[in-house]
Amino acid sequence: MATRPVLMRVSRRVRASLLLLSGFHKLADAKQARGAIGSGIVSLERIDCQQKFSFRAAHEHSVTYSTAPATIHKSYANDLLSYNKALMSLNWQRRAFLLRDVYEDMLLDGVQPVQDSFYLLLKGCTKGSRVQDALFFFKEMKSMGLVPDVLCYNWIIAVCGKCNHFDHAFQVWQEMEAYGGHATLETFLSLLNACAVSGRTDKVYDVLEWMTARGIASNDYSYAALIITYMNKKPVMQEASEKIFDLLQQWRNGAAKDFKAQAVTREVEISNELEDELCTLALGDLQMRRGVVNRRLLVYYAAFRAFANFKNMEDLRRLLEIFENDGHEPDAFCVLQTIRCNLACGDFNSALSDFDKYIKSGKQASLDLYVEIIHGALLKYSDVGMAAAKRLLREMDEKGFFLNPKVGSELLGTASKETAGDFSTANLVWDMMQKWKIKPQLGAVIPYYNGLQAHGVPATDPRASVARKLLEENNRKFSWSAKKASAVQTTHVEEESDPDAQNAESIANASE
Repeated sequence: MATRPVLMRVSRRVRASLLLLSGFHKLADAKQARGAIGSGIVSLERIDCQQKFSFRAAHEHSVTYSTAPATIHKSYANDLLSYNKALMSLNWQRRAFLLRDVYEDMLLDGVQPVQDSFYLLLKGCTKGSRVQDALFFFKEMKSMGLVPDVLCYNWIIAVCGKCNHFDHAFQVWQEMEAYGGHATLETFLSLLNACAVSGRTDKVYDVLEWMTARGIASNDYSYAALIITYMNKKPVMQEASEKIFDLLQQWRNGAAKDFKAQAVTREVEISNELEDELCTLALGDLQMRRGVVNRRLLVYYAAFRAFANFKNMEDLRRLLEIFENDGHEPDAFCVLQTIRCNLACGDFNSALSDFDKYIKSGKQASLDLYVEIIHGALLKYSDVGMAAAKRLLREMDEKGFFLNPKVGSELLGTASKETAGDFSTANLVWDMMQKWKIKPQLGAVIPYYNGLQAHGVPATDPRASVARKLLEENNRKFSWSAKKASAVQTTHVEEESDPDAQNAESIANASE
């Protein structure tokens, strides 16, 4: 009796890779195989694979293709525990773009995800700001019969608010209430963040009323979210600065003492992961660098950032006086916002003076301080600014700060637009990146190479040779990718027009 062929569903991400495998030309009926691939179903008996197909390995930089028969090897996970460890590792590395691949590998390996698995998936999507993937996992979770708990709802609300999906965040909260879920402090803080990102001052106080009705007091994160709400309100309100000072005064008067008294209860506990996301709202990308900020001053930081965005130096100086009168000394974050405000107002000399004063005080410096002031020095391409930029770059290099690919490419691209000078600033940034063997991004290499040519640098110059080599290497990669995409598109057209492939697709669907 003929056995039923073993079928496996293949993701759209590996269809192109399957077309390149060397085993297809040995099949008796290539058209039928292409039709099976086009429908997303592959017969393992016909292709005679030794192992199951896998998606892109989450812990490997590349996949290994064997000769004959065609196989794809993976060994990063084989059971539920190892898959959950892989998800935890990806969350720690903030590689959220691989979470969906790991999830689909779980299904192909016959591993049933549990509620903890979906919790890790939703948490990773929130950290990576991938709202579509989060909604997909949320739908998959409910389709498998798993009932989302309050923690899962909190992560969905958080990622919707973080990605400016205001209406969807409140729809998820209403769904949780309809199914009998009890909102916690984390739930309301996630809703406040959704209001803050979208600048909804009309809705943020409703959330505070709901918190008060549940007996949950406001805390530092609540006040920070209120301040950020006024910062993101468009158009900017004329009384926004006074509203922020009023909120700051309420917080200073001890409006959060009730929260400190309730801190021993379970209702007001905040997980460390969600706390990071709440701090990111007030601090921006600086939260990614530990040791730069003091979370106990979160409300002050939110106010500093708001006034810097308003380009209001007068109110920022007033806030700085209040900050010092309360017994605090300006740290790197406060000085950074002062520099941002000065640069936004076109006062580079004051920004440089504040920076030098902070550095001479012996306090802890940060890469963000140097990058911000160097960007300001490069904006107008004046002789004074370019000289200051070179001095700051050398000083930064002496203190051990190195330019990562993102920051270095931004500085290189800005400095390469200099036309009147000697192009020495761009060369200094280039040499610093080459010293640490950091490859600049293509968007910075192109203007740098064009700048070298515009300044009459010969083609035999070492800098020009390395830049030209990077461009040629990128052109080769782009040409290969274009050819591969064209081949896949041509194959897809053949599948649609080939009646034999359509018959194979219908047979495969019937077998499934």
